[in-house]
Amino acid sequence: MAKRVSEITLGIDVAKDECVVCDWHTAKIVTLPNQKDSLKLWLQSLHGSVQIAIEPTSHYHLIVVEEALALGYDVYLKQPIPIA
Repeated sequence: MAKRVSEITLGIDVAKDECVVCDWHTAKIVTLPNQKDSLKLWLQSLHGSVQIAIEPTSHYHLIVVEEALALGYDVYLKQPIPIA
């Protein structure tokens, strides 16, 4: 059976223990444990063109970045913009 695919744009806020994911198109927010198995399973559930914007946070962002790149997703590391 064919699966419906669409463009998926995600923003991920990474912390030591969790990742908070916001889907740009639906505004749906998901909180996931920042653990390899959980993130890998969740990323594999996405179907379509996936783009992820993530702020590098110490080394805590590396798990989700490595797993997303392994699946062929586009990953953009975004530096925070200071608010004046």
